[in-house]
Amino acid sequence: MFVIKVRKVRVLKFSVQLDQQSSHRTEIIQIVTFSSHHHNVIISNGLKKNLAPAALQKQLQACIAIHGMSWVYEMDTMKLTQVHQKLFDGFHGNASNGTLPMVKDCLEGENAFESLWDKIVSDTGPQLFLKSCYTQQEDQLYTASSSFTVVSVSATNQKSNVVVDGRAIFNMAQSALKNGKKALAFKQSANVNGTLPSGWNDDTLDKYILDGMWKADHMTVELEVD
Repeated sequence: MFVIKVRKVRVLKFSVQLDQQSSHRTEIIQIVTFSSHHHNVIISNGLKKNLAPAALQKQLQACIAIHGMSWVYEMDTMKLTQVHQKLFDGFHGNASNGTLPMVKDCLEGENAFESLWDKIVSDTGPQLFLKSCYTQQEDQLYTASSSFTVVSVSATNQKSNVVVDGRAIFNMAQSALKNGKKALAFKQSANVNGTLPSGWNDDTLDKYILDGMWKADHMTVELEVD
């Protein structure tokens, strides 16, 4: 998953996964950032769906974008406009050439997207819930069946049914890779003789990475002039 920056960030999680469908074992870096404040969509007169906040919708889009970019990179060299089209086809699917929609894989927790979700089996069947380590909201559950839908994750925003285009998908993937490299660099700098310092856990590492990235983005250079 790659990174779309938000004004306030609370947690960042990253993992390296292998795409099982590809003929090559492709490493997919997934970086997810989430806003420290989320606002639930209010259901009014049954007209609005109980969708997850727009920031979370964008993060799932970024996950799919980075997965699509790794898929395109395995193909022969092509023009940028062709890359945009391939990313669009991979994201939304294209029945004419047999390309299956990655957005469907994401919402079904399949392949590279499996670790995003907790699967809970109930009397009504299995349901997927976005892991709370990503949302930092233990008391709020977001499901793949209602909080996220093919329409909500495919659209440019929640007020429009216009689907996100190939250029936007490309930009999301590029941003994810850029920030992913930064995050991995800070993770490596935290290691002492190849392991994390004594007493560190995932939360400690998250904070270290986020603090480092924040300082790097807001660093100012002061020049002394004689």
